[in-house]
Amino acid sequence: MQQRRSASAVASDKTPLLTVQGLRKDFSTWRHSTPLAVDDVSFHLPRHGTTSLVGESGSGKSTTARLILGLERLDSGSVLFDGQDISRVSRRDWLALRRRIQVVYQNPYASLNPRLSLEQIISEPLQAFDIGDPAWRKQRAATLLEQVELPARLLGSQPVALSGGQRQRVAIARALALEPQLLVLDEPLSALDASIQGQILKLLADLQARLGLSYLFISHDLAVVRQISDHVVVMRGGKVVEQGACEQIFTAPGSDYTRSLLADIPGRLLEVG
Repeated sequence: MQQRRSASAVASDKTPLLTVQGLRKDFSTWRHSTPLAVDDVSFHLPRHGTTSLVGESGSGKSTTARLILGLERLDSGSVLFDGQDISRVSRRDWLALRRRIQVVYQNPYASLNPRLSLEQIISEPLQAFDIGDPAWRKQRAATLLEQVELPARLLGSQPVALSGGQRQRVAIARALALEPQLLVLDEPLSALDASIQGQILKLLADLQARLGLSYLFISHDLAVVRQISDHVVVMRGGKVVEQGACEQIFTAPGSDYTRSLLADIPGRLLEVG
């Protein structure tokens, strides 16, 4: 008989997995003053859902992601992950967090070591955390390849033998190796053509449904963002221009800047499903 979930467990599901409050980053030096790269940025990411940061180049969306990931030191603000303030944790604590937060980068041609086999690439995180023996890691790599809809027979291949879409699938498989809760997807489709983008979006949607993943999706492409997002944060010049539920942003935008971005969407929408 199925057990009833506790009230605390149900409440936990409704609590955002990630809450960003008042992030600020200034890259100015005593010699050279620059506008704030990130200026009072706040938003949330629902559990098992997707929040997208969208804006033109220089909007601050990638710097915001780097602050969340601890790759840049924030000047002020906080980042709560699963209720824990991770904005000023130690290096050792961040190593533990790497098991729960993984990244998929923009360019699959640059993010995969061309000298390694797919088995070695996907197994790298497992080896780094000393998880399993070589035989178990090989089986885990095969399972992960199949999970991203690539045949296990490719384990011995190198990235040069793969297409761009296949390489990005391998990058996703590697990110999933440690069973993270959150994937930060930094322009993961921008190096791919439109038909392959649609396939990868469908894969991400399927993985999210099966594994209960949460995504922080970073993109300049609103046609892509509309396909995958629950919550959208529009950024410009390091600031949040507006944010809200995806359909609200696309059907009833509140700012002239968002309306101008929407007006520039090409006359195509990617099909997912």
